[in-house]
Amino acid sequence: MIEVRVRERDRSLEGVVVDDGRGFDVDQAPAPSDAPLHVGLQAARERVEIAGGSFAVRSAPGAGTTVEFGIPIPG
Repeated sequence: MIEVRVRERDRSLEGVVVDDGRGFDVDQAPAPSDAPLHVGLQAARERVEIAGGSFAVRSAPGAGTTVEFGIPIPG
């Protein structure tokens, strides 16, 4: 299962992506087989931060993953 929520609030775009997958330890370096996943998360973080936003990942082995971001809307 994966759930994706996006909304506009207080001049920002907020998003949450939740999955019930295998999860991972966010404090450990990725195994080579997981490297594409972690590179994707790092690329997403960089893009959000370049836009002046915030990005957070919560996960644990066997517990799925939650990614939250907020991006200010220019104007």
